[in-house]
Amino acid sequence: MARTKLVSDSDVLAEARRCFLAHGPGVSTEVIAAELDISQPAIFKRFGTKKALMLAALLPPAVPDWVRALEDGPDDRPIVEQLQAVIRQAAAFFAEAVPCLSVIRSSGISKEELLASFEVAPPLVAKRALIAWLLRGVDRGLLRPVDSEAAATMILGALQFRAFFVEITGHTPAGSSDEEYVNHLADLLTHGLGSGGGR
Repeated sequence: MARTKLVSDSDVLAEARRCFLAHGPGVSTEVIAAELDISQPAIFKRFGTKKALMLAALLPPAVPDWVRALEDGPDDRPIVEQLQAVIRQAAAFFAEAVPCLSVIRSSGISKEELLASFEVAPPLVAKRALIAWLLRGVDRGLLRPVDSEAAATMILGALQFRAFFVEITGHTPAGSSDEEYVNHLADLLTHGLGSGGGR
């Protein structure tokens, strides 16, 4: 008797994500199943519906890793180094999340239905965590007192715009690589937010 192919839920979600990103929300679950060498009913048995599969595969976590990392800082390292780390992690997250969210929205799922998947809207969670990080930086003398909400909005906006630009145009903005962009943005923020103490 032939053994059933062992495919984990994470394998299914990874392949579903790849297929949805490559072909859009209209891709058939038959295609996803064929890529995994399992049956279409096996997918529905695990995830119920195609929409549930899409959301499980494409929705970002309620609290992304880069947001969790904010809880540990800032520390005593030079602030430009810490800003680079925050921006690099957040930029990588948005580069992955924006195409996924574009597929979900193009499927016809409303913003309200999308946000209903979360207790607190992820953008609000991220903004609150970044504001708290900035305020701790002020308390430690690493950053000068500024409007922390405006600063957090500026940082998130600079990162999200770049990710949306790439998603819409299909091209990385001319003039700097992703790594250079991170460094330039951290440098600008350090000059604007820095305490003046050279840290």
